[in-house]
Amino acid sequence: MTLTRSDRLLVSPVVRRIITWTNLFVLNNAAQPGANSTFALYTPNTLAPAPVGLDAYYTNSSGSVPGLYNSCRLVGVKVRCHFTNQEAFGLRVGTYLGANTPVNNTLSTQTLQQPFSSQLNGIVRHTDVGPLTGKGTVTLNSDATNRRTLGVSNVRGLADSYTNSWDSTTDNGIAATSGLSLVVLSLAAVNQVSGILVDVTCELHIEFFSPSNKNQ
Repeated sequence: MTLTRSDRLLVSPVVRRIITWTNLFVLNNAAQPGANSTFALYTPNTLAPAPVGLDAYYTNSSGSVPGLYNSCRLVGVKVRCHFTNQEAFGLRVGTYLGANTPVNNTLSTQTLQQPFSSQLNGIVRHTDVGPLTGKGTVTLNSDATNRRTLGVSNVRGLADSYTNSWDSTTDNGIAATSGLSLVVLSLAAVNQVSGILVDVTCELHIEFFSPSNKNQ
């Protein structure tokens, strides 16, 4: 039996899903006391490695097998960062969830990192982690949303600067320009050598909308 268009399963106009992103990396800025890595979570399709399951819902590229939806927006995130110190001395580590996106390793001193300890538009967590000869591991947890953290009330199903979408007229993706970013920081009293190993897991609460007409 051949199904007609009306017999096919319809795709909901708006859905919210939790997509998981994990990453393992070394945070280091050799010959400098401070280091930072920035991840633009609001453009999840640019994260490496790719978030698990994202392509099933949204694909920001042309092709015959697109995701179910043409638009996606990060509305909230839960982050767990586990740090393992690889230095022979203690470090200060921290996470920031907010709208700022400093370039990697531009926050190389205490003076540059200090503003991130008192951000009004971000969620900040920080603590000390000992050297390899002592307590060398620590975990930081934090969460943020567009509404609570950024003061943004997104309209469901309406594209804005927080939305990643697909322009069918130009056959190009339109990336979000605003949203929640994760900044991971480390700071020492002396210059870093080997840095700190970071195991990060993010639960990305994403709103998908604008169903792809190729999947209906």
